[in-house]
Amino acid sequence: MTLPTIVYHGTTSNHVVSLSNGIDLTKSDKYTDFGHGFYVTADKEQAIRFANSLAKKHNFKEYRKRERNPSYRPQIVTGRLFVYKLNVEWLQNLVGYNFTAADDNWRKFIYNNRIDTGAYLPCPAGMNQQVPPQYDYVCGPLADGNMADLELVKLGIMSVDEFLESIIPIGEQISLNSTVAIESLKRIGVTVT
Repeated sequence: MTLPTIVYHGTTSNHVVSLSNGIDLTKSDKYTDFGHGFYVTADKEQAIRFANSLAKKHNFKEYRKRERNPSYRPQIVTGRLFVYKLNVEWLQNLVGYNFTAADDNWRKFIYNNRIDTGAYLPCPAGMNQQVPPQYDYVCGPLADGNMADLELVKLGIMSVDEFLESIIPIGEQISLNSTVAIESLKRIGVTVT
């Protein structure tokens, strides 16, 4: 994957103030495809879909709260798209890993970063959940996001091999996993999706 110079991050309106003040990695989800980090993509439409999906999930939960408590006032959000300029030269001077294909190495790396039991699989890329992370940034295919099956693996209902076979690529992503990698981003703007 060739690193792009313009990247996008899809989120929701309730995170605009926080992100406008800077990216705080401690607020990122921990068990993600390429490890704890801030995720961007060169695919604007992919980022918009993600932002809208997040907003829809959030709003559904808010309306459910209202159903249970009629006096509750739902905190409705909308999708937002942050646009950044990526300093490729800066990033390439850091420790990175580039997945060029959705192969077994990619699948096992995702498994290793998403599993929280310490039962890691051997793979050339290893894992990126340690502190500090092994890689400042990781590039490669975006997994389908259907990671609920990981719970089935933990319960012994699904085998690890079945889980690995079920992971499919649906786009491209770049994770920025360290504060020095975050410095490669310069915010250009934010728009409503």
